[in-house]
Amino acid sequence: MIFYMSSIFGNYFIRMTRENFLQDMGLRISKKRIEKNISQRQLSLAAGKEESYMNRVELGKVNVSILAFLEICKLLEIDPKDFFI
Repeated sequence: MIFYMSSIFGNYFIRMTRENFLQDMGLRISKKRIEKNISQRQLSLAAGKEESYMNRVELGKVNVSILAFLEICKLLEIDPKDFFI
């Protein structure tokens, strides 16, 4: 996978494996959840998912559907585009 990235240092392309992308996404979700003082159980219940599923999402072990991703973003008040900028 190749992603177009933008930063204060300019625009650039990076090569990222599927596994790296899922791990990065899971880490961002986990950090935001912890920052908001929400347990994994609370988030999974609010999202209508099993706690084990949410754990696998945060570990980057599962490819999240777009609908589940958008629901998680909504619950954590994350703009989905922030995952791709």
